[in-house]
Amino acid sequence: NHLARLTVLAFGADDPVLSRLYAPHWIIVPNLALDVIGPPLLRLLPVHVAGRLLLAGAALLPVIGVVAYHRAVFGVRSYWPLAAAIVAFNGIFFLGFINLLYAVGLAFLAAALWIYLVDRRPLLTLVVSAVAATALFFCHLFGVLFFVLLVASHELAGWWEAPSLRRAMTRAGMILLTLAPALVLYRLSALSDADGLLRWSSPGRKLIDLLSPFLTYHQSMGLATAVAVLAAFILLWRHATLHAGSAIALGVLAVVFLIAPSAMKGGTFIDTRLPLLMVLLAFAGARPIIPRSTAIALGAAAAALLLVRTADMAAVWYGHRQDLAELRASIAPIEPGARVLVVSAAGAASQEYLADEPAGRIIPGLYRADVHMAALLLVDRHAFWPLLFADPRQQPVIVRPPYDAIARPLGEPPDYRRLAGDGMAAPDAPYLAGWPTKFDYVLLIDAGAVADPTSLEPRLLQLLNQSDMAALYRVRRSL
Repeated sequence: NHLARLTVLAFGADDPVLSRLYAPHWIIVPNLALDVIGPPLLRLLPVHVAGRLLLAGAALLPVIGVVAYHRAVFGVRSYWPLAAAIVAFNGIFFLGFINLLYAVGLAFLAAALWIYLVDRRPLLTLVVSAVAATALFFCHLFGVLFFVLLVASHELAGWWEAPSLRRAMTRAGMILLTLAPALVLYRLSALSDADGLLRWSSPGRKLIDLLSPFLTYHQSMGLATAVAVLAAFILLWRHATLHAGSAIALGVLAVVFLIAPSAMKGGTFIDTRLPLLMVLLAFAGARPIIPRSTAIALGAAAAALLLVRTADMAAVWYGHRQDLAELRASIAPIEPGARVLVVSAAGAASQEYLADEPAGRIIPGLYRADVHMAALLLVDRHAFWPLLFADPRQQPVIVRPPYDAIARPLGEPPDYRRLAGDGMAAPDAPYLAGWPTKFDYVLLIDAGAVADPTSLEPRLLQLLNQSDMAALYRVRRSL
């Protein structure tokens, strides 16, 4: 879905088909990291090569930020923060919150600069931090909040160790001035007045979310990683120094995680994102002091765990080629500019089918991983589909009329059974009412879960092809 939007931004204005469907819409949005760096990459490289580079940045930048922050707070180099690479691939990464990951890495780097400079060059610190906070705002709003939390916690810890009212007032003023541009930008952004469902997770859901920093496509791998990391922290507790500012920030994040909603202002998985920040900060703000032999053993164990996790993920992605090949073969007959209604059979799948699914289709405990695969309709075929990330509150792209009437920018593929008759409108898919007159094709995702794909509204749909991953139907116009 991100790559589809970046394709529009990079080539849409010059493409006779895409320019009819979508248009750039650059306004103040706190969610633009990919939209700024992605289109230039797509103009230089093939779309999927550019996508791999963007993913590499999202995996590496948080780890680089952890290393820099650790160096700033302790003043010494250490191999310990490199262990954060164990969670470089995590549930948030697999969910696709790429802008957030860029912002988290940059927030660590900006906080490290503050800590390094503030006592040496306070005025320079103020200027650099204000610029950094502004850049973080455009990357992701979480980045600004995390940066301010890191800086404020560090200053509070410093005041606690050496109380000084003058210093406290000065540093508080610097933090407010640093935050001021981002506050003004937020007030001017469409997000500030956005509504959206406000929803909280259950206590059981919160417990599952605590595992999100460790999750991969296999639940056993995620659990084993969580146990290993927790055991390491417990064993090293008595032999580690914990930066006071980091401890304060960890406490704040823990409280916020408990009370944070899971959805607000059109955003989802709000609370799910916080455990990753906590785990990264635990690596960044702790410094074990242990014998060299113990350090070598722990380093070898961490490297082995990282290698196993990466190999596991690589094997899943390699196997995912089959689903991609089937989907691409399915959508091959679609002509540019065609309107494609995407529906899913996953909600009707039997437990036996779900148990035998390829690992790449689901992130255990979090979300299905194939929800946005149909974005290849735009990337490969330049076709219209209703679910492109094109919400002006969050992305710099809009759907042009009359296509905006059949779009749902933050939606998901509805259950295929809702096509019965001529469909029934609902808030999550208003375009379903009268769908036979609005769309040229119907693409069924996870088609293998349907016992007889030919039985899907045969009066309205003509089955063109089918596979386990997808089935394509042409809407019968004779009716």
